[in-house]
Amino acid sequence: MAMSASTPGTPCNAGGVDPSLTIRNVNGVLAEVLQFPPDLVFGGPDGNIRFVFVFIPGSPGIVEFYSEFLATLQSSLGPGVACVGLSLAGHSVRNLGLGRPPFNLTQQLAHIRAFLAQVHRAQPHARLMLCGHSIGSWLALQALPELEAAKIPVGPAMLLCPILQDHRRPNMG
Repeated sequence: MAMSASTPGTPCNAGGVDPSLTIRNVNGVLAEVLQFPPDLVFGGPDGNIRFVFVFIPGSPGIVEFYSEFLATLQSSLGPGVACVGLSLAGHSVRNLGLGRPPFNLTQQLAHIRAFLAQVHRAQPHARLMLCGHSIGSWLALQALPELEAAKIPVGPAMLLCPILQDHRRPNMG
């Protein structure tokens, strides 16, 4: 099935693209999502999933660059763990955000929070484990308090090469 902006949640396996890559509507924004195993997280509640490892990429924000990492991680963690990754809003090799102005960090954080809510609704009994790379680490840390306040079970957060300083000031990356 070919990828189409009119069919969010469908596989993007046209042209040899990984079948675990789908397009989802996240808070009104089309975004690329990787799932390992494919369709497990959003395929309906599964009592066998104890943890959902949620990955937030760093710059340039394209989750597809992390496909091998997420697939390897899921196969290492084994059954009971699903891995899912979300591209940042407006960041896509398919130009999903074409014609929109760039998203700022506040909008990116809203995008991440909306996605985490979708994951929790899809797998309400699973504990979420957040992992971010670079600016994705900062976004993951900013999302944690809201998850905890909403009583959404959260496991450990993993930060890969995190940006934790004041990234809005020059020379503070």
